[in-house]
Amino acid sequence: KIDTDLPKTMMVEIVDKAVPHSAESPTLGERIRSALGGKVERTARIKVERDQSDISGFAERGSVPSYDPYFVQTEFELIQSEAVLGKVIQDLNLNEAWGKKQGSKPLTTVETMALLKNKLDLRPERNTSIVDIGVKSDQPEEAAKIANAIAEAYKAHRLAQRTEMS
Repeated sequence: KIDTDLPKTMMVEIVDKAVPHSAESPTLGERIRSALGGKVERTARIKVERDQSDISGFAERGSVPSYDPYFVQTEFELIQSEAVLGKVIQDLNLNEAWGKKQGSKPLTTVETMALLKNKLDLRPERNTSIVDIGVKSDQPEEAAKIANAIAEAYKAHRLAQRTEMS
């Protein structure tokens, strides 16, 4: 029971930030997708690891680290939660920005959340703890800004959870 009271370390690291314009030329698939749908996708990469004790030895002594097949899916749901996406909507003022795009008054947070979830594409990198946060938009700058904001909001949320635990 003692190791459950010890501080925990949460491991979320932003590996690659999304950039508005890719340094390399677009692939054939990207050019076709852009021509047909007018949308581009920008991706931020994060490394997500399970919680572990700050003090080595305590956790290993009592139990064997176990594989959790639901960990990545649970984190995907957390990334798409109101706690994370709501912060992104608020920080980037997406209610007003997307309301103006549609030529109307500012959207409600629920409407903006639904639009944002449709633009979001979360993908795990096979056999790693890397997650790609892809965002589709007609503007590369907007897609990159949102992808980076989601990565930062998720990292901040995990850090807040750690602070609350300790």
